[in-house]
Amino acid sequence: MLLLVFALPVAADDKIYKKVNPDGSVEYSDQPSEGAEAMSPRGAPATRFEKSPDINFEPPTRRDREDTPPYEVAVTSPANDESIRNNAGNITLQGNVTPGLRSGHTLRWSLDGERLDEEGVAVSLSNVDRGTHTVKLEVVDGDGEVLASSSSVTFHLLRHSRIPPANPAPNMTPPKQPAIPSAPSP
Repeated sequence: MLLLVFALPVAADDKIYKKVNPDGSVEYSDQPSEGAEAMSPRGAPATRFEKSPDINFEPPTRRDREDTPPYEVAVTSPANDESIRNNAGNITLQGNVTPGLRSGHTLRWSLDGERLDEEGVAVSLSNVDRGTHTVKLEVVDGDGEVLASSSSVTFHLLRHSRIPPANPAPNMTPPKQPAIPSAPSP
């Protein structure tokens, strides 16, 4: 008899009660209530957890770069063979890089083959000499190695000169003729 008393709570814990309310909602409980249907619980599906793979938190090496998409680099302004008039020699260089720069990578501009100190997709230069120039945009890593570069873009900067031209244009107006005096009338 004593065994039956101890077994009773265990048997009660093995029941689940389902009740459908008048509004159609369903309630589940471990306590019996009016209108509830007793159900035997089915075993819950077992969830298996596998060991997660080891994660490498090391920065990518040059070998890892082969797995990443290559950069596409372009100079968007000035346009190739564009003539720009600016008497102060001011010019803005603009570029585009896709995909975005990865950690440790920077942009480097060059004008006429000389590296510029400015970085970024938009760079303003001042007092650039008049004449024909070439500009290029490069993506470099922390060691200065060029990872990708744009095509060279040629532009022409026009500035007013204070030096008169060597051969002035000929004067096209005819010289003035001296006035001929009129004869006295008789």
